[in-house]
Amino acid sequence: MLKIKLPNDLVHLSVGHIIAQFLAAFGGIFLARIYTPEDFGEFSFFMSFLVIISSFSTLRLESVIILDHENNKSNNFCYLTLIPITIILLFVLPGLVVFLFKDTLWGFDCFFWFVLLFCALLKGVGNIFNNQLLVNSNYNLIKKTKIITATSKIFIQFFLFYIGCSSVGLWFGVFLSLIFNVIYQAKGINRSFDKINIKEKLMFLLKRKDLLLYAFPGDMIGVVSSSIMPLLLIYFFGKNITGVYFLAITILSIATYYCNSVLAPLYFKKASLLYRTNKKELFDYTLKVVKLNFFIAIIIALGIFFLSFYVVDFFLGKEWIGVVFFIKVYVVAYIPTCVYGVISNLEEILSKNKISLIANFVLIVMTFVSVFMFVEIKHFVITMAVLQGLMYAFLLVYFFKELKKESIGNLVSK
Repeated sequence: MLKIKLPNDLVHLSVGHIIAQFLAAFGGIFLARIYTPEDFGEFSFFMSFLVIISSFSTLRLESVIILDHENNKSNNFCYLTLIPITIILLFVLPGLVVFLFKDTLWGFDCFFWFVLLFCALLKGVGNIFNNQLLVNSNYNLIKKTKIITATSKIFIQFFLFYIGCSSVGLWFGVFLSLIFNVIYQAKGINRSFDKINIKEKLMFLLKRKDLLLYAFPGDMIGVVSSSIMPLLLIYFFGKNITGVYFLAITILSIATYYCNSVLAPLYFKKASLLYRTNKKELFDYTLKVVKLNFFIAIIIALGIFFLSFYVVDFFLGKEWIGVVFFIKVYVVAYIPTCVYGVISNLEEILSKNKISLIANFVLIVMTFVSVFMFVEIKHFVITMAVLQGLMYAFLLVYFFKELKKESIGNLVSK
């Protein structure tokens, strides 16, 4: 039987991520006391583009580091995945120089876009290093990195506000914290590597055509669909309401971020090994993970639903009261999002990425249709929360059934 020290891994990663997310959520609440909803609206615009650009810059190849780790060559792949970022940097910078002759783009000056570009590159490198540290089981360094990054970001954002930087302090604080993140992660990355066999790596990717045809495009579409809401809200409803929405999502992200950043990578690492050795054990393990995560998600959802009003009323002013509405609406989508998020890497493991690609594409189309269909923001947000919840519930049921089929087929063949 395959043995992995999952409980110890979980404890190490959980401590760092939980502290980091609580700092982000509660730090966000205290930041909202000094920054305005409009400032948070601009910040949400910055963060949305940051997530989208960083995902495109790596082409989501960082996930292959975990898939290919059984060959003990993931360190080589770690450096190989830095190539797309370098290429994008070389192509984007000349365009940026040309853009410097313009005053603004979408209401933001060239300094804003310059910082955003380098934040995206730093975040992409950070994602690659994080997966490499995960493969190397360097959980203690991951824990420390998350805490240091979150703490430095909040401290810098407060400091920059009090020296008169206004809304610039929010996104420039992210820039400086990402620098600390990459520098600290680099301490645990093995700097020695063999000559990278490009042909071998390309053959690995070609054997997994589902990754090239469906997984990477599906991930890109998924990133856009999950990050585009603030961009649409700013354009159609203004910065103030977008800032209120962003703070609500930040508070809700305590649990969703934990699921996606702690439980999901650990599940991915163990499940990718079990799939090759014992599919029945993988099914039983997945069932336990889903049940436990569903129970935890229900408890957290109820807590957030009933306490959100008192937290906002106690800490924030009347201009932030809309946070309660957004939180209560998105709790509908929160539970299936958390539960599916943990086992979402079954898409790559089972080579069933096509269905996820279609689901994400349908969701992003419905997002654009809904924003033009509804005049009032509450109708638009409720619709999107329900659609998102239904999509993740469907994906959860679908992949669980597919895994069950494979586990039964594996027993029959034996």
